[in-house]
Amino acid sequence: DDHKVITEFCDKKNIKIDELEHDLRDLIKENQKLVDENAELTDETQVKDEKIKELENRLDAKEQLITELEKAAGKMSDDVTARDIVLQTMNTEVEKLEITITRLERDVDEKDELMKQLEDDLEQQDKDLE
Repeated sequence: DDHKVITEFCDKKNIKIDELEHDLRDLIKENQKLVDENAELTDETQVKDEKIKELENRLDAKEQLITELEKAAGKMSDDVTARDIVLQTMNTEVEKLEITITRLERDVDEKDELMKQLEDDLEQQDKDLE
């Protein structure tokens, strides 16, 4: 009778061991799936990290380009300002020349009048002498 109890006890323990071994195999399979998924996610993360790095590099390049364009725009603005100053100076000089030309024309007109008057006076003197 003891032998039967011991045998039943052992059988129950063996069944329990079989169940535990089966559960362990299931856990090992599940763990392997998780390891595989983790490896896949790690690969995806690396790809995404590389894309992020590439986008960061492109952003840096664009920011450098913007900085260069801003510098160029500043230089162009300075050039335009300098050109405006030159043009304003030239306009001022043109105005001075126009004033000088007007004065010279007036002087020429006055001299023409004096010459005409002198000619008239000479003609009158010639007539008076005749």
